[in-house]
Amino acid sequence: MQRLHRPQPPAGAGVLDAMRDSAPMLRVFFDTGKIDVSPEFADKAKGLVDFLKTNADVKAVVSGFNDPTGDPVKNAELSKQRAEAVQAALVAAGVPADRTLLEKPAETTDTGSTNAASRRVDVGDVISLGGKAKEMALIIEAQSLPERDIPDYVATDGNDK
Repeated sequence: MQRLHRPQPPAGAGVLDAMRDSAPMLRVFFDTGKIDVSPEFADKAKGLVDFLKTNADVKAVVSGFNDPTGDPVKNAELSKQRAEAVQAALVAAGVPADRTLLEKPAETTDTGSTNAASRRVDVGDVISLGGKAKEMALIIEAQSLPERDIPDYVATDGNDK
């Protein structure tokens, strides 16, 4: 049986790229207390940028994490700032801002194998919107109309006439 090599996170700032479920993902690491994105980001992000360009119905989820040391409130803010810095780096690499989604994880403090591995932003839990985005916009628009303004070709019971 062949053993798969799992790259180790850098001791400080750096970027790892990988594939998950046929979609590229990035793991961006940071120095302690810093929000500076590693200079290697642009090169490592090319696969994700190309993927987003060729899959117009997909958004990349950007989530920030921190290590368990220090003030939890400051760490939560640091996680958010790191995620925003990575989002800005994606935009600088050619990804429209509306193709990324900042998502706060349920728990931003990570107790990974090392503190360095915990100071990171994950990018790439991609969400495929397909036609659902248009459907949702129409539903929201229809629900916001007063009943008297609902077009007569739409039945109030939800079935089209």
